Amino acid sequence: MKSLKVKISALLLLMTFIVIGSTGCYKIQYIYNDYAISIVKELMANADEINRIHYGKGLDRHEGNENEAYADVMENEKYKSLKEIEDFTRGVLSKSYADSLLETTCNGINARYIEVGSINEKKLLVKKEMTEIPNIYSYDLDSIEIEQATKMEIKATIKRADGSTKRLYIICETQNDKSVWRIDGPIY
Repeated sequence: MKSLKVKISALLLLMTFIVIGSTGCYKIQYIYNDYAISIVKELMANADEINRIHYGKGLDRHEGNENEAYADVMENEKYKSLKEIEDFTRGVLSKSYADSLLETTCNGINARYIEVGSINEKKLLVKKEMTEIPNIYSYDLDSIEIEQATKMEIKATIKRADGSTKRLYIICETQNDKSVWRIDGPIY
């Protein structure tokens, strides 16, 4: 009887370790601040472009006909299609945040950007009248301070050009079987 109790106790203890190990209750693995800063700098180097496309004045455009809601994107613009805007956005922002932002920017009745034309000859258009978020900031990439950096997330602060501070939350997520770092939230 005593042997059975010992075996049951040992089994319960083993199951407890398995449950704790599988639920992530293990020691957090931190990364070096220099590495975390390099990740934040790389992503934030694209902040001005993300803000221009999604929150600011948008892509440069020909004004064209006053009666039309959309205008042709200027030839010198880097982005020639919705896919190029989406790819750039997804290369900087987390999947969930990029999805919600692209839903408002590239889809729906009030989309900032639309494509017209045939499958082989699509043309990117930009909305003429759009709401811009005031006070979109530029950032001082040399002012990044790491609050916490683990193998799954980075919490950091960065100074804006006006001297105020922005808090950033950066996560590690899987895309195409690779781990990638992405900003998870607005950067204006």
